[in-house]
Amino acid sequence: MSSNIGLLGVAMLIGGILVVQAGMNSKIQETLNNPLASVILITLTSTIVGLILLAAKKFQIPDLQNISKVPWWAYLTSLLGVAYLIAALVLVKPLGNAQMFIFIVAGQILVSLVADHYGWFGFDVKPFNLNKGVSLGLLVACLYFMQRK
Repeated sequence: MSSNIGLLGVAMLIGGILVVQAGMNSKIQETLNNPLASVILITLTSTIVGLILLAAKKFQIPDLQNISKVPWWAYLTSLLGVAYLIAALVLVKPLGNAQMFIFIVAGQILVSLVADHYGWFGFDVKPFNLNKGVSLGLLVACLYFMQRK
């Protein structure tokens, strides 16, 4: 773990940014009062920022011939992204940031454990073991206590 401490810190920082982003996205949704219009505005803004970074040569422009090499199912990420954004926009106010994110993270962990165990999406196989099982049990306890009034 110590060799990855910097990467783990960045991952934790990104997790914190997601909470801030949910608050900002919620304000867009509150103002527009339309989840799909909010998603379009959010993704359009993201696209513009990405194009500005490419134009400023902050990232290398990819070889567009590689687009044909992307597996068809990988393009479904856009559908998943829209579904995630709409769900987060609808859930954040009634659940609150903490409860929404603990359940989102729980879903990510559950699917990650299965994806790692079977090597889905080209991940290296990392079998489910006792430590992961105990961690999963603690996660269930966390979910229980987070949703209690």
